[in-house]
Amino acid sequence: MMPGSVVGALVVFILAALEIRRRASVEKKVQTLARQIENLRIFAARKTKNRLATPTDISLVPDPAVFAAAEREALDVGLSILGDLVEERADGSPVGLTRWFADPTRHICGWFSVIKPQSSSAATPAMMFFSESAAGEFYFTGRGDPGRSLAHPPALHRQTVAWADGMARALDRHHAALPKVVDGGLSELTKVESLDAARALLDRLREGTSAWRAKQSMDALLDLDLRAVLKERFADLGSRVLKEMKRRGK
Repeated sequence: MMPGSVVGALVVFILAALEIRRRASVEKKVQTLARQIENLRIFAARKTKNRLATPTDISLVPDPAVFAAAEREALDVGLSILGDLVEERADGSPVGLTRWFADPTRHICGWFSVIKPQSSSAATPAMMFFSESAAGEFYFTGRGDPGRSLAHPPALHRQTVAWADGMARALDRHHAALPKVVDGGLSELTKVESLDAARALLDRLREGTSAWRAKQSMDALLDLDLRAVLKERFADLGSRVLKEMKRRGK
């Protein structure tokens, strides 16, 4: 997925659910995987749009109780709420609402949301943490993220944490991944003091990822994407998914 996007998260959850359906035929699985990876790659090439949320946009949250529980967790570990954004499709229709936060040091920001894939009857919480170093390195932790993503540049360091591990554990894992300066502080990290600053940090992360992807050859990038998304399943599904994608002209 393109880091930090609701649309990308929806596609990734579909991919994760597909892996669970062991009774599905290999042919059907390959066709569905090819289609969803195509969707992920198409989305990655697009610029994500978002706008400031209005009071009525809370209706975009499919499960308000889960959303409220995530906010309580955030406040309990000392995070501050920066505000809400609505992610939009290219046609301007809303995808979902994200609530943004920052930690007390302002070196870590992120958002949480509740999404509902069309393939599921249950709403799923998702949470993302972001940081940026002065050297142009980005640090990304996805809580509840199934861990399926497209290939990304070496300057993007990403990890995933199970939702059940809790907010404090996810925050600790993200903090542990950040670079430390000699005195043990974190002064080389970008400070995020507002919603606009958090949104700008994520925009830089996405732009850097897009620029790196644009520099790869078409065939090399497709191979990298298949390896990144399929992971341990690449050995037995990679060549079949590649053949299906080429058959479909993608």
